Amino acid sequence: MWKESRELVNLDTTTLVAIVSGISNGGVGKLMAAPEAETRARFKCNYKFIIDQVA
Repeated sequence: MWKESRELVNLDTTTLVAIVSGISNGGVGKLMAAPEAETRARFKCNYKFIIDQVA
């Protein structure tokens, strides 16, 4: 990623904000309907964080 300034964007944080936003805006049903194995594969080490946000 090239930028003119020295400002860097942490894409992991951006991704987490998007995920939490999706959960907060009605994505819970779809997330909870997915099989656990698929959800774990999708969110990898963030699985517990995602489930805690949903619960």
